[in-house]
Amino acid sequence: MHVDAFGQKLVGVGDTIYSMHPHSTALDAFREHLRLTLGDDWWQEEAKKHPLAQHAIARWQAHVDDLMRDADRDELGRCLVPSGAIMSAYMTLAYDLWIVKDNVRLQARIIDRLRCRSDFAGVRYELLVAATFVRANFAVEPEDETDNRTSHPEFVATHRETGFVVAVEAKARDRRLSDRTPDKVGMTDRLDDAAKKAPKDKPYVVFAEIAMPHEDADRPSWTDEISTDVQHIVKKYGG
Repeated sequence: MHVDAFGQKLVGVGDTIYSMHPHSTALDAFREHLRLTLGDDWWQEEAKKHPLAQHAIARWQAHVDDLMRDADRDELGRCLVPSGAIMSAYMTLAYDLWIVKDNVRLQARIIDRLRCRSDFAGVRYELLVAATFVRANFAVEPEDETDNRTSHPEFVATHRETGFVVAVEAKARDRRLSDRTPDKVGMTDRLDDAAKKAPKDKPYVVFAEIAMPHEDADRPSWTDEISTDVQHIVKKYGG
């Protein structure tokens, strides 16, 4: 949502309006929103760190900045840069964050977790799942993350046309270079935890990001492990 006025492009997302360059694009808006959401203080602290100690987002940002600095620009100051894996990861994060901010009651705790290096894999996946439901025409209502008295899914999604309601949980495996079992999915504990949060009054969907490498095979080698985990959970929890 935007309007050209006062020599600027005024862009709205959620309850916020940004004033941007008149020739800026939607991609510029997504990037600027990500930067402002994390805050100047956070970016400055990350810039002081060695690249190996930096948050993934800070490393992606530095890569994108290098690409844009070296790119040729047209008469409007715009540049065309290649969309490699890092650029894709960075821009899809920025887009998903924008979608969630524009359509979901975004809790401050989500942004705090996004800034935290150790929590990044999990919260980034939650943003992806929530944004996917929004794009599929669902109204997304997060559960109260500050309520530690009860165990509950990430959010409840209601389809805007049919009224179909489903509870949703997202679990992600944080793969590290130090992983001692790279050939294992290792999601048993996360799936078990997800099963404990199943509501009794509505359908329940669990999304799992196992972060396994791609295999050129009709049936990936890790499917037996996942099947065994699911069968165990069905037997343990009765469904």
